[in-house]
Amino acid sequence: MAILVRAIIEMLGKPKEHIEDTLKKYVQKLRDDKIKIKKEKFAQAQPNGDYFSTFSELEIEFANISEIMNFCITSLPSSIEIISPDTLMIDSPDMTGAFVDLQGHLHDIDMLIKNLRAQLEILDKNAVALLRN
Repeated sequence: MAILVRAIIEMLGKPKEHIEDTLKKYVQKLRDDKIKIKKEKFAQAQPNGDYFSTFSELEIEFANISEIMNFCITSLPSSIEIISPDTLMIDSPDMTGAFVDLQGHLHDIDMLIKNLRAQLEILDKNAVALLRN
């Protein structure tokens, strides 16, 4: 059974034309990656401090919860809403698979953070050594 979701993807940047074009290209990339986008709406970029912000509202069809979780982790929508069905019955193996995928992504992020911290420590030590010389 397909799950229909409404998701909002936001972007911030400048100049205005670039951020609008980048968002359209990103949505096209989602299509190229086999995301089943049923509807899309793009908002015009609005000033937001020194930058511009824009968003796209997408209606997307997913086959299962695991696909939704993967989309959320990789695309980082600012909002997500399940439109249909009204009730979801999820088998244990499907939910287990979704959690395993989630844990895999979280471990990747954790490793990235640890590597960045290690690099920062090295940079800090090198900066102190340079200042001493």
